[in-house]
Amino acid sequence: MKKITFILRPFTVAIIASILLLGCGHYIATFDQFAYAQTTAVKVDVLDLVDLSTEPYTSHQKDADEVLSKMMKAMEYEKHRPKNDITVRMWQKLLDSTKQKGIVGSYLASWKKTGTKSQFLIDEFKPLISEGFDLIAELEAKKIKESDTGILNFLKK
Repeated sequence: MKKITFILRPFTVAIIASILLLGCGHYIATFDQFAYAQTTAVKVDVLDLVDLSTEPYTSHQKDADEVLSKMMKAMEYEKHRPKNDITVRMWQKLLDSTKQKGIVGSYLASWKKTGTKSQFLIDEFKPLISEGFDLIAELEAKKIKESDTGILNFLKK
């Protein structure tokens, strides 16, 4: 009887260890170089466009449409990556599907409506826009946990 118990213990431990190892998959998507490069490139395009908003929107409508298209493409790419809900939510915080809401979407919609923006407003919005893109890039690069306070605070703004 002792021999059977001795054999069953290692066997039981091996089964439990196997179950734990198989059950401990990634809770967040793995690193994707394309997603990282796309995020950083779109960030630069958005910030360059915001810098132009002291000029009439009509002069830069084509540029705005191109930037919005790049953002929508990046969001669409992120939506189809498994275990990527946090990143998708962060992109949606920058721009919604109507292209009218979110930090970038509302800024561009307002610029279109008013025609121009003041340098003061540009200086207020750029750090917020930059923070959003930086957190997305950081998330992609480091795959930080969902509970990261920087991400949670950004999503609450």
